[in-house]
Amino acid sequence: MAKILSKIRKTAVTGLAGLIGFLPIGCAENQKPDIYVQSTIATNYVFGSGHIIGRKDPKKHGGVNQNLVSLSKGNLSGFIWSSYDFQDKELHEIDVGVDYAISINDKLSLTAGYWRWNYPSELLGEHGDNVLNAGASYKGKIDFDARIIHLIAHDNVEDGDFFSGKISKTFPVYKKKNLKVSITPDISIGYSDNFYGVHGLTTITPGASLNFQKGKFDFSLFVNVQDGKSGAEDLTYGGVRFGWAF
Repeated sequence: MAKILSKIRKTAVTGLAGLIGFLPIGCAENQKPDIYVQSTIATNYVFGSGHIIGRKDPKKHGGVNQNLVSLSKGNLSGFIWSSYDFQDKELHEIDVGVDYAISINDKLSLTAGYWRWNYPSELLGEHGDNVLNAGASYKGKIDFDARIIHLIAHDNVEDGDFFSGKISKTFPVYKKKNLKVSITPDISIGYSDNFYGVHGLTTITPGASLNFQKGKFDFSLFVNVQDGKSGAEDLTYGGVRFGWAF
């Protein structure tokens, strides 16, 4: 298993580095950029696929407010993301990144990008981790998303990889004019290969969300039940999410 993951990592990272170095913008000069903002209030800081980072006992921590602003034009997009902890009353993290997307067909798309994570509070913090990522998304009768994140070694941080996968299905329950209501059950898994010192299967997390969309505004209520494995605890968490497309 380790040899297979090592080969996947080397292939993905090599290809990703080459892609980032030669990204075409791929959009018309008169094309206006798309702007999307999102705000989430959640019970816990939870990394992708439910993996907790930097929280030895996440159940003792208060809620968080996480905000996202993304700007996209053609195939290229960039974002800034922040996480504020209500218990500590501090801004714990600010991340920035750029991604490039390629549509293979109307169902399958690929992405690759570079992210920088700044924490616990610097721009803001003591840490500035550099990350390469690559992902695939399939939208069909059942939706599937997969991603590999490669953490680049620096200072006291070692090279590491995080693999995640998510299967989901959206069921429409109501539609009238421009209002849409749906329910989305999902299940995700996370696997670490020396990602911040964690090895092996980290989480198996079933969950569900109740989604509302009206025009360019969207709102979701979500809950997830994390089955913690290596480096993670059993945890039920949830929250609300608001989004607006400009």
